[in-house]
Amino acid sequence: MSAEAGIEIGGKLGVEAEASAAIDVTWSPQAGLDLNAIAHIGAQPQFTFDISAYVAVTLDTWVHTFHLYDNTGP
Repeated sequence: MSAEAGIEIGGKLGVEAEASAAIDVTWSPQAGLDLNAIAHIGAQPQFTFDISAYVAVTLDTWVHTFHLYDNTGP
């Protein structure tokens, strides 16, 4: 018979980005054509962290291996 237990730790690093633009167009006979453009770009780093534990109990015979208990949890 054997028992095994452990903890798994993981992490993921990424970047969430967004971009937007707006254009304002006005025209009048006196001023003519007027274009105004506004752009916005943003980025934000994100880190995701997780941890989980596991337990496994097995019974090994000459003929077969029996998995008596196996559990993985958050």
